[in-house]
Amino acid sequence: MDLEFSKEWLKEKGLVWNGRSLPYNGKLIDRARALRREMTKEEKKLWYEFLQKYPLKFYKQRIIDHYIVDFYCPIKKLVVEVDGSHHFTKEGIVLDSIRTDVLEIYGVSVLRFTNRQVLDDILFVRNEIDNYIKSPFNLSVSL
Repeated sequence: MDLEFSKEWLKEKGLVWNGRSLPYNGKLIDRARALRREMTKEEKKLWYEFLQKYPLKFYKQRIIDHYIVDFYCPIKKLVVEVDGSHHFTKEGIVLDSIRTDVLEIYGVSVLRFTNRQVLDDILFVRNEIDNYIKSPFNLSVSL
């Protein structure tokens, strides 16, 4: 899906759009850089053991709209999130739901994994990501 954004809509939302990436909040750039340097051990494990070497490009701590997502593959419009315990509180569940709804407006899909899944069953996590990307039902560009 090709999206076009009006300058007025972007300005109202406080977003920047360069025509290539998805709209983002430029005020989050420094925070995203800091999060790249300070990844959790679970994020590091997933990045260094899988996503960094994956045949399709993934980015760490990418800004989309007013959110910083853990990992993003633009070719597949796929976000991969590694969720810690705060994601499972009542507030965390509601906020994640809203976040997913916003990302889906841009045609982005979200795969979520728990910290425990990444630490204890990285093979499952890798297979889920790989299967999603290779799925013939995914309408974006394939491998």
